[in-house]
Amino acid sequence: TVSTDQPGIQFYSSNGNAVALETQHFPDSPNRPEFPSTVLRPGETYKTTTVLSFGTDNVTRAYDNVSGTVPATLALTLGTPAAFAPFTPGVTNTYEASMTASVISTAGDATLSIADASSVANGHLVNGAFSLPEPLQARARNAANTATTYANVGSSASPLTLLTWNAPVSNDLVTLGFSQLIKATDALRTGTYDKTLTVTLSTTTP
Repeated sequence: TVSTDQPGIQFYSSNGNAVALETQHFPDSPNRPEFPSTVLRPGETYKTTTVLSFGTDNVTRAYDNVSGTVPATLALTLGTPAAFAPFTPGVTNTYEASMTASVISTAGDATLSIADASSVANGHLVNGAFSLPEPLQARARNAANTATTYANVGSSASPLTLLTWNAPVSNDLVTLGFSQLIKATDALRTGTYDKTLTVTLSTTTP
């Protein structure tokens, strides 16, 4: 039901465009929709059928119809194994060597650690039945951590933590550094001192 005491009614859309109003005046043309009246007489009440004709309005809808999935990934790539310069017997010196690594992680956090899994002279380089008196030390550095220090390589039960990440990372270049102290009184056996180490990339929030 539409009632008015004004000469006419003008409708507008939300953006200010005028709306054309078309009404069916039942007293003039009862049940005859093909003869609509376009006049609302002041002071009268009519039942009407109203058609609203809008101008050029645009409606934009956003749909979540594009997606992509990231698989859980922990990837550690190690470069050429580190090698110290030849040890000189009878001279105190600290030798350093390094190797590269690349880290990819889609986890919320990640930890890079290193350990000596051997039960023979754990944490020390060995040459057959002989081992170096001083422990092997390691560290890791990347663009965000440039001042890390050396620490003794841990065992499998207590690995040495090298670096941590608190967010996903892709192809983060890491330099693994190793340090070996040789004292002037250390007895050195001819041959190569070495040890197989385990470098692990792990996460608690995959």
